[in-house]
Amino acid sequence: MWYSKQFLCEMVNDFYIYDENILGDMGKIEHCYDHNSKISKIFLDITNKCNIRCRHCFTDAKNNPNIKELNTDDIKKIINDLVKLNINRLALGGGEPLVRPDIYELIHYGSERGLRIHISSNGLLLTENNIKKLKKCGLNSIQISIDSSIAAQHDYLRNCPGLFDKCLETIKNIKKHRINLLVSTTITKLNINELDDIAKMVKSSGVRLHRFIRFVPVGRGNDSKNMLYVEGEMLSKKVSHLRKKYAKYFFGNPKNYFGIPITTYEDKKYKNNPIGCEAGKLSVDILPNGNVVPCNYLGIDEQWICGNIVDNTLEHIINNSSVLKKFKHLSGKNIAKCFDCLSSKICGKGCRAVAYNLHGAIDALDPCCTKLMGEYENEIRG
Repeated sequence: MWYSKQFLCEMVNDFYIYDENILGDMGKIEHCYDHNSKISKIFLDITNKCNIRCRHCFTDAKNNPNIKELNTDDIKKIINDLVKLNINRLALGGGEPLVRPDIYELIHYGSERGLRIHISSNGLLLTENNIKKLKKCGLNSIQISIDSSIAAQHDYLRNCPGLFDKCLETIKNIKKHRINLLVSTTITKLNINELDDIAKMVKSSGVRLHRFIRFVPVGRGNDSKNMLYVEGEMLSKKVSHLRKKYAKYFFGNPKNYFGIPITTYEDKKYKNNPIGCEAGKLSVDILPNGNVVPCNYLGIDEQWICGNIVDNTLEHIINNSSVLKKFKHLSGKNIAKCFDCLSSKICGKGCRAVAYNLHGAIDALDPCCTKLMGEYENEIRG
């Protein structure tokens, strides 16, 4: 069993809530899951098309991709499957969801059937008129990205001059029309030394929910790995500093650093060799062509394909995929160097997608543990 306060994957996210009322309301929430848990949320990359070319894009989205994407009826079929399975959370990503002409129709179709629908957008197409349309369609929440407190640096990473200023304007309009807003920041070498400044800027803009994401070198991001990837030791140092400075706003387990302990502790809630990874336990991802994968951070290798939503129902894929069963039953005993670690009973083993993309195996050690493991084992022995 893995216990987490976060409703976003604790393996790749650090989550901050800058509204004390929300933080208080959510403080008692605790999620727990294991190999017996049921899928409760779906991530759907609704298109691979995009109007910009971010250097760290994990899907390698393009303006005119050579891919046959799901049509309107296909996506309505997915929504109907979710209703049948009593799954009420659907997160739409891409590419850029707003480049699809049917996006408003699909959001309305899902919200009318009781789904809480979220979209992740780069912000460029979020004009005030489009925000009004999204509100009318029943959209529950929007995520946009702020990857620097410096306009030129954000625009460089996103390959889109003027985007930073556009995003700040968008934040004001989303707040004005009262749609739940989440700002996301991907941590790279380009912004690792300004995390404090980014948090301060986002908080001062009136944003209530803010997450910091580990950069995963996959998709187009792999081409910029040397420029963007932050080594585990540096990442740990900077994130730990941010957590201490913004401790009153941090929402999650402060004793875990992306699923790996940074201080020693005992907790009877934890069972032997837990795997904190949500893939196959709480969530799956559906790619633009309908292929279902445990997690889209793994990339698009054929070995991760669980089935295709055009050929089978989501229920059939979830219940019968050998790939999903493998992820669902992952054990910490299988993770390299974890089996004899004194912290194995309290560690979530980090992110399997990061381990795979850096070491070529889902049972490899998360690189964030390389420096930390010896340190907290010494504390236990001491």
